[in-house]
Amino acid sequence: QNRLSIKITIYETPSLNYYANQKLLVASLHETTYEDNPGFQRFCKDTDLPFRPYTEFKKVDLDDRQQLYLKLAEQVWHPECLDISYNHEPEVIIQTEISHDFKPNEWTVDGIRALMPTERRENYETRYKSKVSEFYKQVTELQNLVQRTGWGKVLTLKFQRDYCGFYLGRKPIFGVNLYGAPRFAIWITEEEAESWRNKCEFEAYYPQATYAIYPEYKTLDTLFPILEFAYRKHGGY
Repeated sequence: QNRLSIKITIYETPSLNYYANQKLLVASLHETTYEDNPGFQRFCKDTDLPFRPYTEFKKVDLDDRQQLYLKLAEQVWHPECLDISYNHEPEVIIQTEISHDFKPNEWTVDGIRALMPTERRENYETRYKSKVSEFYKQVTELQNLVQRTGWGKVLTLKFQRDYCGFYLGRKPIFGVNLYGAPRFAIWITEEEAESWRNKCEFEAYYPQATYAIYPEYKTLDTLFPILEFAYRKHGGY
């Protein structure tokens, strides 16, 4: 008589504490994500998305979470957010001057911290403890610049181990470097950096990384022409 052998594998469901240390969307399952996190709290309030923590995962909880994802998708891929016109040609708006008077929903340091994956934030605040505050400040300034110019329609902010960068696809355009003191970095050739020296003198050039570093005292007002140059050079318009 033939016998049928059946192998059953049982997977252990992660505990709720596991979710607390994941990226923000997953971490929102855990109640601690809603404590002392003003950036995330402000995001929930501004978007009116029904985020809430969970203590168990019954069918009603799963259905509730599914509705959250549907509402989140509607906001992320809404035609108005994608700038899709009726003839299906994307409209890209570039503002070439920084407006100091117009500040719609300006980003704060807390808001930037809320964007970071937990592991990156912990790395910055442990490894670069003495200078992380200045790093956050400079990233916030760049994020507000990107928002005011409209470049945020095509640039994506990514946090790497020792720097953050605003990317166009897979190519970093500019960002903040954490080696030494936090300083603005712009991904251009050494020849291009030299050609801009009269207007924006750089502190050092790293050929392997292909970016120029600018002194701490340089402001975004001073650097704006070369930031715009790098943005346009890499096809951000």
